[in-house]
Amino acid sequence: MQARHQDRQLYFRELARTSERYFLPYIMQVKAIHAGIKVLEIGCGEGGNLVPFARLGCEVTGIDIATSRIRQARQFFQLEKLEGEFIAMDVFQFERGVGEYDIVLVHDVMEHILEKQSFLCYIRKYLKADGILFMGFLAWQMPFGGHQQIARNPFVSHLPFIHLLPKVFYRALLYNR
Repeated sequence: MQARHQDRQLYFRELARTSERYFLPYIMQVKAIHAGIKVLEIGCGEGGNLVPFARLGCEVTGIDIATSRIRQARQFFQLEKLEGEFIAMDVFQFERGVGEYDIVLVHDVMEHILEKQSFLCYIRKYLKADGILFMGFLAWQMPFGGHQQIARNPFVSHLPFIHLLPKVFYRALLYNR
């Protein structure tokens, strides 16, 4: 397991930097971002992706099924003296905010959703008529597309592309202690 997977505040800061350097400029090419616009992140984890939006005065909301991540998001936002609302809930149970959001973020979440088509149809309802959906996802063919970086074995956690091995070998590597 890499340091950032054990130090969630470090991971939070990494996500904030990535969002500020890449997501924000990309989104700003098609949508003005300013104080008061509403941003929803589905699968927000610790909330790092929402930091640059909050710093610009956007109203940010994060939703995640993991209660522990939501607790950390609240704590980290408080430490950064930022405003944000964080909700621990399955997105399919989230009924607030229909048609309210200018931007909906879905980053590295799709690989965890079983009903992808239903999910995409469902989240559309949160967008304003002129709202945008920003999606980023791990491609299976990326070096760490199998999430092996969270393996407890320090050697295995640094091996790129092992998830492309035949399943029997991949599992043997992951579960070999």
